[in-house]
Amino acid sequence: MLAVLLLDENTSPRIVRALWKHDVDAIHVRDRNLLAAPDHEVWKFALGEARTIVTINARDFRNLAERTQAHPGIIVIPSGGSPDSQLKLILAAVNWVTSANSPGGFSNRYLEVNEQSEIVLTELLCAGDNGL
Repeated sequence: MLAVLLLDENTSPRIVRALWKHDVDAIHVRDRNLLAAPDHEVWKFALGEARTIVTINARDFRNLAERTQAHPGIIVIPSGGSPDSQLKLILAAVNWVTSANSPGGFSNRYLEVNEQSEIVLTELLCAGDNGL
């Protein structure tokens, strides 16, 4: 399973290339003219391309996910990390989903990764309004 990610503006755009080296299809909002875009626009873009969002902005994206019937998932990492630490935490989430051999991948999942690369998983399912 190839992970397909959209890195939010609070993550380093420098790690995109490193993620590709780990067979992770990653893009940054900066490269899609979404810097400073409202979260609902970033969410709409992620839904349209079936990209799991990587962010430190947990609350807003979780609220959108809880109003969306099906979504490509959210990975939340701690704020303040260096690009290397952000890469490590994102890869921990990707490896966790890959090793779990889950056919749904990140879909409808909200993964929080702490500084020790431990994962807390929440399934987010809703018969909502598409979050748009």
